[in-house]
Amino acid sequence: MGRLTRLVSLITALILMATAVVLAASAPARASSGPASTPPAVSLASTEPASAMSTGFRTTKDLLNVRVPSVCGHKSGRLKNGKLPGIKPINGFVRLDRSRSKVGAIAPGASKGAVAVLYCNAGGTSWSSFVLFYNSKRQMIGRYDTTAFGPRTDVHSVRRTAKKTTAYVQGVKLSGEGLCCGTGTGRVSFTWSKAQRKMVPGKRFLYSERAKAQMLINAINRRDRRGALRHGSSQAVNELWHARAAAGRNLVLNPTCFRSNRVTGRDCIAYAPDTGFWGIYVRMTHRKGAIGWFAARADWFSSD
Repeated sequence: MGRLTRLVSLITALILMATAVVLAASAPARASSGPASTPPAVSLASTEPASAMSTGFRTTKDLLNVRVPSVCGHKSGRLKNGKLPGIKPINGFVRLDRSRSKVGAIAPGASKGAVAVLYCNAGGTSWSSFVLFYNSKRQMIGRYDTTAFGPRTDVHSVRRTAKKTTAYVQGVKLSGEGLCCGTGTGRVSFTWSKAQRKMVPGKRFLYSERAKAQMLINAINRRDRRGALRHGSSQAVNELWHARAAAGRNLVLNPTCFRSNRVTGRDCIAYAPDTGFWGIYVRMTHRKGAIGWFAARADWFSSD
């Protein structure tokens, strides 16, 4: 009887020991399974709006609250709804020209970059426009003051291609015009400088009213009516066409064009040599929405 009791006790002890081992072995597995049921911290970010996760520019609307440098004598800061806050009306303003700004690939690593056009003043007459470049992290990687063309020059439009960004400007002062105003137009292209790690401007180009008028006269002289209509209106082409036919010789353009009575126009004079004291005013201007020159009208005149 005593031997049987000891045998039962031994078996019971072995069962308890085996149970303890099993419990000890299973405890880490249960402990490790607890945290796995809680979502990782990084997954919490996925509940944020997409706009909070991306720092690039998707539309020009994203430029309404971008940081801008000091322009027109105002301190740098962040735009609010397209306008720099904290400036009293008497002291001027800094505003985003959203209609002329662009978003997209502007430089390596800036597939969601942007070109922002700012216009501003310090009270009174407006200053020239500014062109700002931003990368996909919304960091400024270049700036350009269009005063480089002339006083009070505005950005007419911005065009992007795979290799460069071009800003077209208007209001460039031409010779013989006052400092306040101008009827010229031009362009400047910007490319990414790997050495300077920013967008840098290239050579400036000014559109010449005389060069455009010369293209028109050349087309008239070679009897290319279709080509002439690319440079002038049908009225201007017809007048010059008949003038050449009446003179029986090619037309010549004066070396210098003059400012017309209209602020946005220039007069270039065409004439036929050795045919008397007469000529034709070729009135050069800009068609609505266009940056280059165009012959809007031609009128006969005589010095007799």
